[in-house]
Amino acid sequence: MKRTTLQIALCGLALATGALVAGCGGRPSPSPAPTPTLVAAIEPLAPPPMRLADVELLGAAGVDAACDAPPEANLACESDAASTRLTVNQSAATYSRWRVAWQDAQPLTGDETLALDVVASGNLSPNLYLVQQDGNRIQVPLRRFGLAEGEQTVHVPLREVRDADGNLPDFAQVNELQIVFEWADMQGTLALHGVQFASVWREPASIAPASAQLAAGLGLPLGFEAQVMADGLATMTQVDFAPQGDMLVSLQEGRVWRYHD
Repeated sequence: MKRTTLQIALCGLALATGALVAGCGGRPSPSPAPTPTLVAAIEPLAPPPMRLADVELLGAAGVDAACDAPPEANLACESDAASTRLTVNQSAATYSRWRVAWQDAQPLTGDETLALDVVASGNLSPNLYLVQQDGNRIQVPLRRFGLAEGEQTVHVPLREVRDADGNLPDFAQVNELQIVFEWADMQGTLALHGVQFASVWREPASIAPASAQLAAGLGLPLGFEAQVMADGLATMTQVDFAPQGDMLVSLQEGRVWRYHD
């Protein structure tokens, strides 16, 4: 009887002090169930928006190009990864169109210049449209920007694309451009070999032989010589020079060229 009383007393002491984890009678106490650890699901990172400036759009991922025309228009549209060839034969009573559209791209700012590398032949006078996501669009004739027969790069500064009231597009909403043959009888071909929004319009300055001869024939003081830096600036309004020697030329249409040797 005394032995049983002692065992009960020892058990009570162990539980009170917390020094023992084994229960009375020699049986181990059950281990506590493990607490589950919750791990938050990792969402995959969304790809960054496509860059539009200084990127070739023909054949680019995320860019869709297509042709369309009503049945009465005669348009042949041939495309591969590097170019598109449009063959047009239609009257002024209808239209035909080539379009290129994109989504999830960095928005345009309006400071870019659209550069179209083309080869044109025949009697073509298409219009260029900048189209916004809400469907609004503004058009300008490509002949205004120098489209002619032959191989060339047609440059269209986006800030020169305005409606009849002088309003600019909402460039942040522009997600499509179109080349549309309309309002005139047309027959010819237009091959597109490059479509790009250039952040800076750069091109080599061409010098006509007559201009070089004129500079060579100028009478100058000893130790000086004349060097032609620019040519064909019929609408020049002002000339200035930067500290490092670059020549700045403003034109009547608002463009400012920077000439660097």
